[in-house]
Amino acid sequence: MKGDFSRSTFDPQKHYSGVRMQQGRVQLDADWNENLDILLHRIETETLDVIGQCGVPVHDAAFGVVTDFSKLSADEQALLAKPISDLNLSVRARKCMIRLGINTIGELLRHTGDELLECKNFGVTSLNEVREKLSSLSLKLRGE
Repeated sequence: MKGDFSRSTFDPQKHYSGVRMQQGRVQLDADWNENLDILLHRIETETLDVIGQCGVPVHDAAFGVVTDFSKLSADEQALLAKPISDLNLSVRARKCMIRLGINTIGELLRHTGDELLECKNFGVTSLNEVREKLSSLSLKLRGE
């Protein structure tokens, strides 16, 4: 951006959260500019943390967030209501689902991979098995 600025002092490595005004001090444009840079950096970082590195197109988005399951088609509701046993998981993975109280595919989709890994005897191999079974149904765990 072009302009007559006295200096640019913002450095994201310093992790500053704001600029404070001091009574009796001359107001410099550099102070205001640095405060704005800090704010913009925070907004950009927050957006990347929430949305991620990529977004989706407005039309024909690749995914959607559904909070009201009554709006799903009958086939989609039936798929989410299917019991976990329909995935034909290994004994180890199936026992973990029982420990976590997961009975349907819809309940499984509400969990993240990290939540499943916290279950005793459920490791990366079991997680990959669950992901593979879900991907065969074009489904993913929460947050993936």
